[in-house]
Amino acid sequence: MIDYVRIRQKIYIDPAMILPAAHHVLTAAFERHIHNKSIQHGSPDPQSFDLAEFAATEPAELIRVDSTGVVPVKGIISREISQLERACGAVGVEDVRQMIEDGLADPTIDSLVLDVDSPGGGVTGLHELAEYISEAKSIKPIIAHTSGSMCSAAYYLSVGASAVYSTGSATVGSIGTYIAMLDESRALESTGRKVEMIKAGDHKGAGYPGTTLDDDQRAALQTHVDELNDQFQGFVTDHRPAVAMSTMDGRFFTGNTARDLGLVDSITDLNKAIADAQTLAHQIK
Repeated sequence: MIDYVRIRQKIYIDPAMILPAAHHVLTAAFERHIHNKSIQHGSPDPQSFDLAEFAATEPAELIRVDSTGVVPVKGIISREISQLERACGAVGVEDVRQMIEDGLADPTIDSLVLDVDSPGGGVTGLHELAEYISEAKSIKPIIAHTSGSMCSAAYYLSVGASAVYSTGSATVGSIGTYIAMLDESRALESTGRKVEMIKAGDHKGAGYPGTTLDDDQRAALQTHVDELNDQFQGFVTDHRPAVAMSTMDGRFFTGNTARDLGLVDSITDLNKAIADAQTLAHQIK
């Protein structure tokens, strides 16, 4: 029951910084699972929600390459991820932080590389991790690199590193924030049922399944999204003042274009990123 509520909240209520297509993959897996359980049990009872069929996956671990610790940041980024999310290839903000902490604490590791391939993820805990990475680079150099995707939340985490690298064909950017609210009111009405919301507070109950947002509720959610997005854009501007605001409109770019726009520093492969991280560490020594 707890996992059902948490996952539903992450998918349909919590603000997201992610490529919509990737968000849909997680949503589809969740809905398919619920649909299958509904058929098995004869009703969509949340208490029948069972994650046992999803294989348990261990958190990612720091990878050592010579004197560099490589931190894999792969898949959708989220806080306190569930078994379903791990099975879909998600990575927890706690996992990323722990790997960085391990690298900083190891005296035989003198630099870190974030090996990023992520479409983004949730907002909760993200800004705090991005700030931690930005501060940690003063202890040991940190280079963020992608040969796949470094989008939205993943770019948020990467932009505060000592440098940001990508390959030319990688996907970078998608700076933006949204909330995907599921309006089930029509589907419910088609079954002859209707939700009556008895509440205290104009915005209480906004987004409850089976109800429709009114204009004031929608405006309040927009304000919330705008506040989070302003923080995201501000963090990018603080670390990359040359990036134009017009670039931070949700679009994503190839690595080559991202370099031209100032989103990344260099077009190169992971091995070169590791070598450069080690060079930075030797310069500090």
